[in-house]
Amino acid sequence: MIGLSDLGEDVIVWNIAPYLEASDIFSLSLTSKQFRSILTTNETYHLLYRKKFSSNPAPLSVSKYHWDQLFALRASTDANVYTWGCNTWWRLGHDNSGESSSMQHSSFIGQSVPRLLKAFNNSIVTDISSGGFSFQFLTNNGDLYWSGQRWHMDSLSPPAPKGKDYEPPITSRNNIRHHGNRRANLFGPPGIRQRVAHDTFIPVPQIHSETPVNLRRPPEEQNNVLNSNPQPPLIEKENRYIGKLQLPKNAGKLVSISSGREHIIGLDTNGDIFTWDSGCPGTLGVRLQFPNVPKSTTFVSKVSAGWNLSVCHFVGFGLVAWYGRDNVTELSYKDGSMIANAHYVVIPGTAGHIIDFMAGEDYIIFIKSSGLLFRFDIDARAFSEQHEERLNVDHPYQVLGFNRWLARHNEELVIHGAKFSKITGCYNNVAVFTDDSMVLIGHRGLFDSESEPEIIPELQKRNIRHVVMGDYHYLALTDEGDLLAWGRESQRCGCLGVGPLGTDEVVSVPRLVEPPRPNGRWLAVTAAGWHSGGIFIEVDENK
Repeated sequence: MIGLSDLGEDVIVWNIAPYLEASDIFSLSLTSKQFRSILTTNETYHLLYRKKFSSNPAPLSVSKYHWDQLFALRASTDANVYTWGCNTWWRLGHDNSGESSSMQHSSFIGQSVPRLLKAFNNSIVTDISSGGFSFQFLTNNGDLYWSGQRWHMDSLSPPAPKGKDYEPPITSRNNIRHHGNRRANLFGPPGIRQRVAHDTFIPVPQIHSETPVNLRRPPEEQNNVLNSNPQPPLIEKENRYIGKLQLPKNAGKLVSISSGREHIIGLDTNGDIFTWDSGCPGTLGVRLQFPNVPKSTTFVSKVSAGWNLSVCHFVGFGLVAWYGRDNVTELSYKDGSMIANAHYVVIPGTAGHIIDFMAGEDYIIFIKSSGLLFRFDIDARAFSEQHEERLNVDHPYQVLGFNRWLARHNEELVIHGAKFSKITGCYNNVAVFTDDSMVLIGHRGLFDSESEPEIIPELQKRNIRHVVMGDYHYLALTDEGDLLAWGRESQRCGCLGVGPLGTDEVVSVPRLVEPPRPNGRWLAVTAAGWHSGGIFIEVDENK
């Protein structure tokens, strides 16, 4: 009889570990010296990093990095969250005290350099994302927080349902679901009363200190991160601007999040997908179901929220894009399940291996195993307003301008056949990476033609790990932890983070964002609309 230990390192690392949670991999490494040796390799830490810290930024080459060291930095409680840019509706997560009066405008106040978000001191933020009106923060124990007054407008927009979810009368809601969480004295900026009017809002309690993580210790002492022991709660300071999003009963622990313009999606340890969108009356998420998707024989590897739709990858089944959902019924609300069927399409020809993908506005961009770039179009609003049996689903097609550039690039390389390996983007703009450290910038107009992508010299062969973007600005994170910014500073909102600039001033050449502390590095970054944020850690070079 063949046991697990007889399968060999390759089978365990590449065929079994990807299906396990990070805590299970950790537990397995403690069972014997053999498993400890197999599951503490660079390849395993690469896998653990991807599982624990989602896709922000997505890991690149396995052999190129010391993944145990990178994991240790991200897992440290010394890593802090910073935000900057437009602070309309207090989306930056803090008030405007201490900001330069020169940054104040009639309609909003801009923060032009990264500013510490104190609410997350001594907490491990495993994922950070941003939508049109807020930031989202996922902590080590799976709690999801958001900043500002709102994450969506009042109008229903895809991928929300056609109407609001069921919500009981206020008197019933007060009697059934408060449990002492409703604040008697609602204070804060204008509009904050509306934000906390629903009982699902939970104030942020006091924090206690926690010993920073050090993954150079033996594996049995790493369980505060890998085994996901509960973290201390967040501090009371600034809780007027930080709220908590709730999950329905029987949900697992959130491990990944992504944000669209007016919706947020999350993936939990059970492989379930949750949504908070403009159809949700409060902060309680909705569990999505995908009828006819054989969940028992597949699993979700990644989720991506686009401008007005979302997409996920059911491994071996295909890319599934949804543009709406059913309303949560009274029965589903009262039994606590909060279940709604997603209105979705399966993108043709995606049952095979998919390297990466992202959702934009009415389109999905993805990379097949061939390393070529493809696009799938879907009019989210039109689909959401029609009967599904009347919908015609077009086939995806190659993005010729990008793919022809790649062919020419490979002709010049002679030896190495480069492939597209990663996609990031927002709205109608994308960044496409090659596996030999080239970064191509494009926008939706290029996809409709054979036009060449934009090649910014300052980004090439510099080992750029991640590129994020808002409406008109871009941020790039390097391997060394530097942060570069370029694009338009809309109405002096401060989204570039390089200090005060003129109204609608354009920075055409990527410029270094000065780090908040010396000898530090950026670990993750996000951007959307007119605001930006990131996770930063100060590093002692003598250690």
